[in-house]
Amino acid sequence: MSIPIEIVIAGGGGHASVVIDLLYANGTQVKGYIGPELSTSIAGCCPYLGSDEMLARFDQNLVRLANGIGALKFCGRRKAFYNTAKSEGFSIPLIMHPAATLASTVNLGEGVQVMAGAIVNPFAVVGENTILNTRCVIEHHAHVGRHSHIAPGAVICGEAVIGDGVFIGAGATIVQGVRVGDGAFVAAGAVVINDIDPDTAVKGVPAR
Repeated sequence: MSIPIEIVIAGGGGHASVVIDLLYANGTQVKGYIGPELSTSIAGCCPYLGSDEMLARFDQNLVRLANGIGALKFCGRRKAFYNTAKSEGFSIPLIMHPAATLASTVNLGEGVQVMAGAIVNPFAVVGENTILNTRCVIEHHAHVGRHSHIAPGAVICGEAVIGDGVFIGAGATIVQGVRVGDGAFVAAGAVVINDIDPDTAVKGVPAR
């Protein structure tokens, strides 16, 4: 995987620190990060370049962006930045940790982030700007939509369909063939055995 030298991180929180480490693990130099203010979460990792208004000063032909905005429950802020950056002509590269395991037949969209220990099995599809967090599993023929977050340790079983803007909490399991609608929230540790309607929050075992 080839990542341009000039990489700027958007965001200064905990997720940004993981994205920075992912880039360093690939041998990529990070120019710095932009955000509302100087961040203590990534102090010493890379230079602070200024507020989000700095985006207008970057040359889209020389700078690529990495989306360091996380999603604790809702994915809207992360999606909004991605769409703004794309509308202004920026490229947001797919980035993968070298300790992730991906089958040769997976299809990953622009801006997808695959963290350490994640496993993506044959013929899985993952939409743009989605986070596959630490040690999550995307099984064969599963489909994960755009702007979603699959949290650490979550398991998406074979042929399951996850919509756009969905948050799947840490350690949750989506069983084979289940569909989770756009904007849904699945709490940590939940086991989803039935389809979930869009914009619905569920928790528990089985999830309700």
